[in-house]
Amino acid sequence: MSSKVKIAIYMLIFIVSVIVLTSKFLYPPTVQVIVQGDTTYVQEVPNVYTLYDCMLMVLASFSLCLSTTLIYFTVRDLELSEKNTVNKIDLSDLNEHIGKIVSSKVDDKINGNTDDIQNFEVGNDLKTTENEEKLRMENFIKILKGNEKTIVKILMDHGEMTQSELFERTKIPKSTLSRTLSDLEIRGIVLRYEHGISKKVKLNKL
Repeated sequence: MSSKVKIAIYMLIFIVSVIVLTSKFLYPPTVQVIVQGDTTYVQEVPNVYTLYDCMLMVLASFSLCLSTTLIYFTVRDLELSEKNTVNKIDLSDLNEHIGKIVSSKVDDKINGNTDDIQNFEVGNDLKTTENEEKLRMENFIKILKGNEKTIVKILMDHGEMTQSELFERTKIPKSTLSRTLSDLEIRGIVLRYEHGISKKVKLNKL
């Protein structure tokens, strides 16, 4: 039997008990007493409770107290049961939410590791390319001679610069420097371009 059905039965007993007690207290019965003597007559005595009335009132009082107690404990158990059900649902939702968060973190970690691996591979490729480029330039410098080797090495170490800066670093006479740069430019080793009133020099990609 469900708790709600029990509560309904206890409420019915409670109401009946209240009605019985109320009717007995508000409308006490009148007892007819037969008086025998010279003449026999019947006398009505109001507000007198018979043994039956007393037993009925005691039973109604007991039923009232018992039904009240049962209603209280049944309602309390029902509330606790509903609360536990809600807590179980909340706990289930919480576990599901935590599971989603953990799964999301794991996915992010995996994706992050994948990105790190890709970045590492790209970095290694760039380093390999730079090393190959540097090795190729070093081998190329070996076949150059004199001023050509000096100019290319300076540009390789310090990057592009103006022709005046190159002169200050190499200390090669300006006429010789200009002629050597022209030869290197014709051979596609360096590039020169206008930069304000001066020219800038940089290595060409070999």
